[in-house]
Amino acid sequence: MSDVYVFEADGDQFICCKCALRENGDTVTPDQAAMVEHLLRHREAGHLVPEDALDELRAEAAELGRAGRTKD
Repeated sequence: MSDVYVFEADGDQFICCKCALRENGDTVTPDQAAMVEHLLRHREAGHLVPEDALDELRAEAAELGRAGRTKD
């Protein structure tokens, strides 16, 4: 189960669809590491974000040499 829906868009952008942290609309990040940071803010707000989703984004970011928080 999850309170977020994230997908990869053209151009290596990631979209948090109908983001609950925004009053209206989606949140777009430029890469996996930035989406991990965004999803950790969801967790801080009490939203359910599966660990495996974070792990997958972290692994992709590491593979591409991008930094980001490794733990929440």
